[in-house]
Amino acid sequence: MKYILLTLLFYYPPINAQNCEGFLQGTFEMKYEYGTVMIERMGNWQLEKSDTYGIVYLNKIRMIDDCKYELSYYKVLKLGNLPEPDMTKKAITKIINVEGSNYYFESSITGTNASIGGVFVKKSDEVSDDFKKLIAKEQVVD
Repeated sequence: MKYILLTLLFYYPPINAQNCEGFLQGTFEMKYEYGTVMIERMGNWQLEKSDTYGIVYLNKIRMIDDCKYELSYYKVLKLGNLPEPDMTKKAITKIINVEGSNYYFESSITGTNASIGGVFVKKSDEVSDDFKKLIAKEQVVD
C-alpha cells in the first residue's frame, strides 16, 4: 500500500499545479477593472498597448517561477493620456488559474498596497513582426 501511495505522489502533480507554459510567448488581451490592454510577450520582453489610454510601454520580464514574474518598466514608447509612470516601480504578477486560453492573474506593485486582478486571454502563439524588430533593436542597445 505504501508503494502505491508513493507511486501516485511521484507521477501525479499536485491538483492545484498550473501549467503556465502557454503564457510565456504570444499575443494576449488583458482584461481587468480599468479596461483592456493588448500584450505581446516573448523572451524577457513584454509590450503593452491600450487604445483607451493611448499608451505603449515596453517592459522587461524576470521570471520568479513557472507562474510568477516581476515586470519592470523599460521604455515608454507612447505616453498617451496617462501621467508618466514611475519607472522605478515593479509589478509582481502571479498566474493563479489556467482555464484553456484564459490565464487568471493577481498583480501587485512593489512598495505599495496597490493590487489588481483579471484575466489574460491568449489570442495567438505568435507575436507581431514589429514587436520582434523592436526587441532586436533594444537587445543591441542592452
